[in-house]
Amino acid sequence: MSDMSNTPAPKRLFISHIHEESALAAAMKGWLEIAFVGMCSAFVSSDNDSIPPGSNWLKEIDCALKKAQVLIVLCSPAALARPWINFETGCGWAKEIPVIPVCHSGQKKAGLPPPISALQALELDDKQFVPNLMSCLTQYLEFPRTPQIDGRKMQKELLVAATSAQTRASATMQQPVDAFDNIPEKSLQMLEFLGNWDDIMTPNISDMTRHFAMSKQRVMYFLDFLIKDGLMAPFMDAEGICILTEKGRKRLFG
Repeated sequence: MSDMSNTPAPKRLFISHIHEESALAAAMKGWLEIAFVGMCSAFVSSDNDSIPPGSNWLKEIDCALKKAQVLIVLCSPAALARPWINFETGCGWAKEIPVIPVCHSGQKKAGLPPPISALQALELDDKQFVPNLMSCLTQYLEFPRTPQIDGRKMQKELLVAATSAQTRASATMQQPVDAFDNIPEKSLQMLEFLGNWDDIMTPNISDMTRHFAMSKQRVMYFLDFLIKDGLMAPFMDAEGICILTEKGRKRLFG
């Protein structure tokens, strides 16, 4: 019987994306796990295999970021306008792990904003995208050789997924400010509560649990909707400070 303890643990990738680009992230995850079969696993926050239903969304993302050895950031014009993408990129930067921006849907390397522009980026529609990506990952994850894969088929599938993502992102950007049918009423009540808070102080998770008479887990569940829609900034520390974004203030007061 072979000794399973000698089998090396899979290397961990983290694919950062906005929810409109979940199909592209899923396609990227699928191809990379096939290419590096058994050698790596990719975390995608919108995928049920990465975050099973009922899990604490923010906690799972935080854990995956801490374990990640390479961060791939899907960079479209829509994605770069979201604070969550910049937050996850900053986490990778702070960990000093390789961060690979992948430009798509009209976004070019030359047009990346700082500090992401300081990173060595790839462009999805570049003919050498797949070989370059595979070479980078082989080097960063210290694999013995670059895998052989149908690069043309992989790139074609990713470009199709990117086109679909671009359509979804454009629809979201054109959405009226008051059209938030996908957000629970309780989340909107929390948004209003944050808007009425004294300007001198900023509420945190504990303040929310006391006001709404809910457990921390339930409060975080409803706040997740605000964070995903860019109405509230991601939590930056263990205190769980709740800060409205420009979009959140516009939703309330615009």
